[in-house]
Amino acid sequence: MIFLLILLILTCNVYAQPPDSLWSRTFGTTGDDVCLSIYPTSDDGYILFGNYEHLGATYAIDYGMFKINQDGDSLWSSLFSVTDNILYLDFTPTSDGGIILSGTANVPYEIICMGDMRKIDSLGNHEWWRGYGNGYFLRGLKEDYDGLIVTGYGFDYVLNDKCFWLLKTDFSGNFEWERFYNTEHDDVFCNVVVTEDRDYVLAGFIANDIVLMKTDCNGDSLWSKTYPFYNNNFNVGLELDEEGNYIIHAIAGSLLKVIKVDSNGDSIWCRQFNNLFCSYYHEARLAEDGGLIIAGSIDNPLTEHDFALMKIDSNGDSLWTQTYGGMEYERCYCMSTSSDEGFLLGGRIWNEETEEPDFLLIKTGPDNSGINNNPHPGFPDSFELYNVYPNPFNSECVITFATWQTSKISISVYDLIGREISILADGEYSAGTHEASFNGADLPSGIYFAKMEVEGMMQYEKILLIK
Repeated sequence: MIFLLILLILTCNVYAQPPDSLWSRTFGTTGDDVCLSIYPTSDDGYILFGNYEHLGATYAIDYGMFKINQDGDSLWSSLFSVTDNILYLDFTPTSDGGIILSGTANVPYEIICMGDMRKIDSLGNHEWWRGYGNGYFLRGLKEDYDGLIVTGYGFDYVLNDKCFWLLKTDFSGNFEWERFYNTEHDDVFCNVVVTEDRDYVLAGFIANDIVLMKTDCNGDSLWSKTYPFYNNNFNVGLELDEEGNYIIHAIAGSLLKVIKVDSNGDSIWCRQFNNLFCSYYHEARLAEDGGLIIAGSIDNPLTEHDFALMKIDSNGDSLWTQTYGGMEYERCYCMSTSSDEGFLLGGRIWNEETEEPDFLLIKTGPDNSGINNNPHPGFPDSFELYNVYPNPFNSECVITFATWQTSKISISVYDLIGREISILADGEYSAGTHEASFNGADLPSGIYFAKMEVEGMMQYEKILLIK
């Protein structure tokens, strides 16, 4: 049974090899320490930023900024505290090597909050602080051509309602203008990109849907599109590729959804990956070959969570998934690329001695999946048990799988104790994507596993039957 569950979190890929772990480092105090942001420096080192509770702290929330070299050795650190009513959720590196923290601050003795933004310079020194309005929450920030553009939600006193909110400031955070966009729902913008024509594209959620909105440089709406997600507790990321398309990625629970849309917001493709990432905290980067690298956390039945790294190609097909970690509780929050084309993952690891988490960094080797040995362009680079939909399901679900070449494939379903319940496919399948249906109408509610076997290699997908 344990063997079956461990296989559930491992992805087997024949030709596209995921990067291996090269080294790991931990930084810790006696407090709750979590790495929340990583970005590279011009000398091939890195700046780390996160919660860092140092001894003698008089405030509830402390932050640490650390400089490390390319081997993970600490060069310097800068620690500072903020009052316990401030919560930062976005950490954006700036072109001068500093970092801007954005979030919200609850006003003491009042049931209101205000947007909060703070600049730390490249040496870890506090540079400036700004606050904005009442009932405001900052979630995403980017440097613009002539200042900063910030998203989140704010309270429009004219409409007397919480709305999507867009804020423009100069490079020192001084207010220039703001815009509200009301949809009569609990709306939050989570991310923003700046286009070459100096317009803004914002991604967030509205009710149970993902929303994408484009505005001009003055914040006036040009168009908006929604995409169903069926969940209202998730984080939305947004990337702009070299062709002017937008890659939206969102995680809720164990569901990862990736949508590629054109410059008008019209969908090109949409992919769902179930039972992979287990937390909406994640970070993504565009790969040089047009794919997407996603870092996050994955369930491990022995240690609860591990770091996870996943790559999908420019068509949304999974190339590889890799997990990193040992026998402790580990959770990944952030990622950076490195000069050797590898990755540096950051998060936390549980320290048994202090019974508190420490910073955890894991450095990987380069991604070699850009070398394409696939003789059938347009088909998967190996074999893949994509997903099960719907999942959870009531009586019947569809299992999607694919192979890059004609192969003998078996798809079976097992119960929680490892008994084979049904054989859904067992034969030779041509290169491409295929589907198999599973009917659980006569089975009791519970957890089941779909197993795909190809030439002695296996993948598993967890299925939840609810009646």
